[in-house]
Amino acid sequence: MQTTNDAILALKLILEDDRKHKTLERALALTDLNSFYYYDNTGAGKKNSSDLAKTVLGWFMLGRTMTLRHEPTLTKVIDLQNKSLEEKDEHHKAFAERFAKMIRELIKKEPRLLKRDDGMYSISYE
Repeated sequence: MQTTNDAILALKLILEDDRKHKTLERALALTDLNSFYYYDNTGAGKKNSSDLAKTVLGWFMLGRTMTLRHEPTLTKVIDLQNKSLEEKDEHHKAFAERFAKMIRELIKKEPRLLKRDDGMYSISYE
């Protein structure tokens, strides 16, 4: 049999999950407001962070983490060809931090940004 405290705790969890979902839905609708252009190493050219943000927020809604693949940068990939590994890492870090800031502004919460062993960054809601 469930106690009153258990029922209150269960209700709190439901309300928190509902609040999170509504926040993410609102964020999805607002991704264009503070978007920026970036480049990745696939040669695909300039991309809009709004598209990436929509994908990331969708994964957040499913309770998942997303890896920022293709070593995105704020600088054209051709400009990085003659750079050292450390300089390239700095460019990838600058992108990851700017993107995390964009997501933070959308969800009103600091996302978890983690540099992986392979040099790529992953981002999660919690």
